[in-house]
Amino acid sequence: MNCQTIRLLLPYLTRQNELGAEDWRAIDNHLATCDTCRALVEDERAFDRAIGQAMHTVTIPVNLREAINRRLEQEPSRNWRFRVPPWAAVAATFLLIALLTWRWYATRPLIDPTQWAEWEDQQFVLTYNGSRDSVIEFFQSRGLKTFVPADFDYTLLTRLDVIDIEGTPVATLAFQKGDHRAKVYVIPRRHFRVPNLPVSPATGSHCTVELVEVSRDYVLLIVYFGEANRQFFFIPGMIG
Repeated sequence: MNCQTIRLLLPYLTRQNELGAEDWRAIDNHLATCDTCRALVEDERAFDRAIGQAMHTVTIPVNLREAINRRLEQEPSRNWRFRVPPWAAVAATFLLIALLTWRWYATRPLIDPTQWAEWEDQQFVLTYNGSRDSVIEFFQSRGLKTFVPADFDYTLLTRLDVIDIEGTPVATLAFQKGDHRAKVYVIPRRHFRVPNLPVSPATGSHCTVELVEVSRDYVLLIVYFGEANRQFFFIPGMIG
């Protein structure tokens, strides 16, 4: 069982009787180790629950047709009777469900290959020309005024991005030199509480995290992978 198969089976994963016991064991084993697929399945199940609740909460008055007919008979300008077909109330319910489904689908972000290609081209041009000025231009083009460190070797840059942390846009830069990798988050002090520096780096199972003071307004949160440290990514000959 892999991610592609899970996505193909997604419409059936909310119906216990659609798949056999062996299939469910394979699916459960995959979901236990794949956060992405587990989130997709949970979203699908949450949507089904919402639709089910909507269907149960839409109540149709017992005397709806009779009330409409009486109202039409009281209209002086009408000389004809209009009777609501028995299926009309059911159709109205399914129409409501269809509208809710469309609204849910239409509000999800659109994946546009053309826009994605343009974004990747821009990433390539700005990332791989080895210029700090192009990095500043990249963040300015996204309306973000931020600090861009001068001592890093930008020929090692592999990725630029602006991420949202608790509602605040934060500049991020990724560097790689051989097997050594680092992510740099430029943290604005005015939006975050920063401990008194210096503080000792924090070591996890696969990375080390360091806080570096660079100005009165910004600190760098640097995540190192493997045996990397800040000096690996400095301009040759520059002492940090």
